[in-house]
Amino acid sequence: MTDLDPLLREKVKLLGKLLGETIRQDSGDQVFERIEAVRALAKSAHSGNAQDKQQLIEQLKSLSDDELVPLTRGFNQFLNLANIAEQQHAISWRQQDPDVTQLDQMLPDVIEKLIKRGKTPEVIQQQLRDMKVELVLTAHPTEVTRRTLIQKYDEVTALLQALDDLHEDHPRRTELQSKLAAIITSIWRSDEIRKQRPTAVDEAKWGFAVVENSLWHAVPKMMSQVDALLAEKGLQPLPLTDCPVTFCS
Repeated sequence: MTDLDPLLREKVKLLGKLLGETIRQDSGDQVFERIEAVRALAKSAHSGNAQDKQQLIEQLKSLSDDELVPLTRGFNQFLNLANIAEQQHAISWRQQDPDVTQLDQMLPDVIEKLIKRGKTPEVIQQQLRDMKVELVLTAHPTEVTRRTLIQKYDEVTALLQALDDLHEDHPRRTELQSKLAAIITSIWRSDEIRKQRPTAVDEAKWGFAVVENSLWHAVPKMMSQVDALLAEKGLQPLPLTDCPVTFCS
């Protein structure tokens, strides 16, 4: 993780530490130590150590199915948590270098370029009115993430952001980290793999979770930003009946 932003690296370390403590408490020292041993061998093998690579292969081959399941779950959940930390950090004001990714500048830059090229305000507004972004919600047969887990992952994101909003010595940091540990324990104890093929209702619920937890908030926020940008450029806001973003399935 040497290439990571130091702040992001600390978040990933915190989540990994809390997950490790959960695994040790819930599944025992033996499972935890096996995961750590495999992780160390994999890291060394990735760096080019052929001996450790062979040892890793032999160790994995020697494990029974019952031993592989918690090992696989441990790495899977760590990757999930690391991805959550990366996504949260990408939109956090606590980024070490917030100018590295400037997605929020994409539309302002486009409008600025159109103005410099002589496009009139009326033409720019009409182009925005005519623009159509169609978001398609699909339920893939391999989609296995349960709605309850999606909600718990959202809680992890919220707690990471709450920690970002406090200085390093703030007394509430201990409380928030305890809540984070409790959520991670709940995630670990959840059965993330479906034992039965999802029904049409299950697939619909997954779609609802995406809408409720993400799109319901993101699309109105985006439209408000568009209107604010148009006003800044001396343009009229889009009519209330217009929305460039539509949904289908």
